[in-house]
Amino acid sequence: MNREPYPQETSEGTLPGAAPPLDSTKAVAPAVIDLLSTTVMMLLEGVILGRFSSAALAGGGMGLLVLFSLFTIFLTFVVGAAVPISRHLGAGEKRNADKLFGNAMGATFALGILFAIISTASGSLIFGKVFGATGEVENAAIDYFGTLALFMPIIALNFTGTGSLRATGDALAAMSANLVANLIHFC
Repeated sequence: MNREPYPQETSEGTLPGAAPPLDSTKAVAPAVIDLLSTTVMMLLEGVILGRFSSAALAGGGMGLLVLFSLFTIFLTFVVGAAVPISRHLGAGEKRNADKLFGNAMGATFALGILFAIISTASGSLIFGKVFGATGEVENAAIDYFGTLALFMPIIALNFTGTGSLRATGDALAAMSANLVANLIHFC
């Protein structure tokens, strides 16, 4: 089977010539490593929180649930940007693709800052009233989420940027960026 880059015709248009074939391990293997590294990072974080106390583990778990809810919002930027970016790349319009990617990342960063402010101000409302946490668990959730909120713009940029790269065919760059982010997080 010929694995050389070539333009691929689809019902939606032409995929860029640099994109790997749809069945290629060049796209799948880096994506698996990328996403697995995040899962391992969350596992290690859970182990560390559990060593502090069960309240810290419960608070961290609630904080992650809220973060994952925010990820669904950021995912709209990934999906909304990836298709037009891919079309521009397929048409050889790299400048337009870069501009659209920059706009998506700028909007993501602004939304990340807004979410950081809202998260910092409403931690007790989210975890005390919505989740019904009390005492040590509520305090741990507020502290954990307050720490996450400080990094929310960067987390949003990483999630949206790597998702867009992965969706437009650059799984290796997405994997590299996410591995670096997870190593920084671990340290």
